[in-house]
Amino acid sequence: MYGFKLTSFPDRHKKSKSLQTTIMITSFPTEVLQKIIRLATDIPSAFDTSVEGSVPDKETEVSLAIDQSMRCRLSLCRVSKSFYALALEKLYEIVTIRTHKDVFLLARLLRVQTKLGGNLRGWYCRRLELRFAQGRQTYQGHYWDSGAKNHWGLADACPNLIIFIANITRNQIYYDGPSHFTIPRMLFQTIAHTCAKTLRRFEMRGDTRVGFDRVEMFLRYCPVIEVCRLNAVDPAGPNFSYDAADKVWEDDWSDEEPIEEFHHERRGDPLALVTEHLADVLPHEQITRLTYSGTSPILWGIINALPNLTDLGFSSGDLDFSARRPELVHHTNLAHIRFYPASLDALHGFLDRMTDAVKGGLLPALKTLYVYGFISDSHRRMSAWRISNLNKLGVKAEILEGHGNWLLRVKYTTRTREDLYAEL
Repeated sequence: MYGFKLTSFPDRHKKSKSLQTTIMITSFPTEVLQKIIRLATDIPSAFDTSVEGSVPDKETEVSLAIDQSMRCRLSLCRVSKSFYALALEKLYEIVTIRTHKDVFLLARLLRVQTKLGGNLRGWYCRRLELRFAQGRQTYQGHYWDSGAKNHWGLADACPNLIIFIANITRNQIYYDGPSHFTIPRMLFQTIAHTCAKTLRRFEMRGDTRVGFDRVEMFLRYCPVIEVCRLNAVDPAGPNFSYDAADKVWEDDWSDEEPIEEFHHERRGDPLALVTEHLADVLPHEQITRLTYSGTSPILWGIINALPNLTDLGFSSGDLDFSARRPELVHHTNLAHIRFYPASLDALHGFLDRMTDAVKGGLLPALKTLYVYGFISDSHRRMSAWRISNLNKLGVKAEILEGHGNWLLRVKYTTRTREDLYAEL
């Protein structure tokens, strides 16, 4: 046990508190003081990488806990220079940027070497979050495509990153430009070369859009990722020749052959990219929960390509069940389906196809089928007999109000990337 004894100083002594602090710091080993600070300011919920922990409903609770903890950490840093050195690790553990004006300063601070341990400040960062244009704040795309010294260079300074969240909103009042911000390839390349081995949660929220081919190539480099949430996925993807400046690893991002295959798929049928390419490029990927929101999906093709899928949610336009599309094969794991239809015809077509699939024994594990949306009473009555048919087949089918929770979970095996490619 370590202990110390403080001498009682009279109140008139001007340096009473400073001397007490000095005695305490010199009496305890650095490791003990750091552990005390770590336990006093720890926020387990801020590093929750489970599906349940990433639900948007918990954002407010986690944000309040982070703000409270950061105030405590800042107070510790103001005690003395010694305390600042001790609390620096926790001060940069969570970095939340609410305005683009702070990005350049943070990019520089994260690359400053600390006196205690000699690591860069970014080495301690485990959660990096960008929140632009939230509330009354505005963001007009300033420096969006800039590289190492701005937005996407932040990840390059954080080699131990566990959570990366970008919530970028297009303010329609002040910003007259594209409806979505396209995520540049440089961000995926940066993460692949710096913190891919530690990254467990990756989210692109707000008005962001990601090319599907870039997501596939990016996920190859992330062996421990658990949650990947994307606001919008573009099957065709942006032009590969246009990207952020300053730092692009052209030689190491060696996917020229897959890129050519992506372009070939785009020219033929962009929507076929999901079904024809996913299983071939990522046979080791074990997706168990998938939420799709975008252009009309090839529903049977998506289900066929993901044999370990247990939970499927999707929101889209009219579904395409034409003869040229693949037919559903026997799927033993799909248990829960959530659907947000765009029209009454899409709802009826979907319910009819699901009834046929259950009758044919193609979905033996299906337990629940929930339809979300603000559906009128007349449309409910028109769909009642279809819902009743599914209930008679042992599937709990209901039409509910609201949107439901849209989650995307990606679970990988623990084998190395080299072992996986050796099996192909």
